[in-house]
Amino acid sequence: MSTKVFENVSRRRLAAMKAIMRQRVSQYARENGYAIHTWRVPEAADAVWHVVLTSKKGKPKLDFMARVQHDASAQRLTISLMRKPWFVSREKALAQVQSVYRASRA
Repeated sequence: MSTKVFENVSRRRLAAMKAIMRQRVSQYARENGYAIHTWRVPEAADAVWHVVLTSKKGKPKLDFMARVQHDASAQRLTISLMRKPWFVSREKALAQVQSVYRASRA
């Protein structure tokens, strides 16, 4: 399981990260012939996020699952990747999360 820790993540920044992530996933799905089948990104501080994209054209299903822990007092966000498609590297998946983190600073 790959884990990434992000510092300086307030509740407001976490909400911004979720919104950016939803926007990017929706855009990817639209551009690549996928539909969002499952979008479970709860508000809880300690939760499992589950996102599934299914193809409209017979492509493989994209199934991502991560344990997310947000410590609001320390402003720390820990994301542990639990499941991903076999053809997506851990590094690439975590790089996308890092990109969302950087975009939420603006």
